[in-house]
Order: sequence, then C-alpha cells, then structure tokens
Amino acid sequence: MAEQSSTRQHLSADALASRGPVLAAAMMAIVLTATEGSIVATAMPTIVADLGGFRLFSWAFAAFC
Repeated sequence: MAEQSSTRQHLSADALASRGPVLAAAMMAIVLTATEGSIVATAMPTIVADLGGFRLFSWAFAAFC
C-alpha cells in the first residue's frame, strides 16, 4: 500500500512539473494579448486619422499581427 501512495505522489509531482512550461506559455500569451490591445486602443485615433477614416479600420489590427 505504501508503494501505491508514493507512486501517486511521484506521478503528481511529475504532472505538476510538466504543467509549468504550459502555464508559463499561457500566461505570456495573455499578457501579450492584453498589451497589444491596450497599445492599439490607445493609438487608434492616430491610426484612423492617418488611414483616412474608419474605412480601413480593420487594417490596423491585421497589420499589427
């Protein structure tokens, strides 16, 4: 019975260790998306003025990606 308990703990530790890089990548994606949104939203009046109106509004997001 003690072997099963230690095996479960070992598997649990391995599972947690393998989730670290995935969690870090997900957090980085969220931060980059939030940063992109705030930068584009702040600069949007200038971008729209340079593009000549809302006609080309979607290009601001497409060009940033």
